[in-house]
Amino acid sequence: MQICVFGMGNILLSDDGFGSHFAVRYKTELEELWPGHIRVIDMGAHDLDGLNFLDGCDVLYFIDVIRSDSDELIYLGRDELLENPESPIVMSTHSGGIQEILHTAEWMGILPAQIHLIGVRPYSLATSMSMTQQAAVRLPEVYEELKGRILSTKRDFSR
Repeated sequence: MQICVFGMGNILLSDDGFGSHFAVRYKTELEELWPGHIRVIDMGAHDLDGLNFLDGCDVLYFIDVIRSDSDELIYLGRDELLENPESPIVMSTHSGGIQEILHTAEWMGILPAQIHLIGVRPYSLATSMSMTQQAAVRLPEVYEELKGRILSTKRDFSR
């Protein structure tokens, strides 16, 4: 079982860098949850580079910001990300990149069986290498959500 976590984002655009900041901050903790089975990659804005990591990946998580008025944690599954032409993913600032990764991976025969996106809304996309405080305080919430999902997968796989 191989789980990939892609932190998406442009750290030069404030909250748009949420996924990248997440990957850098939690890489070690996440990979230690199940050594040898989890890869956390800071994708930055280099979307198609992610294809290099998908061969052999069974579960893929994107961590990203999603345009929304809600302060709730946003979760999208495989259907919303891949199969629905009216997908809410178009609300992501990386929508083209995420869908391009998924469709190219499908074409190459390396699309993971499970695909998820966990995200929050951006509060600012201004030019800045710092996230807003509102986005930064969401990092631990996303970590706990992802950690719970990974540990659940680990339990199911170990049975």
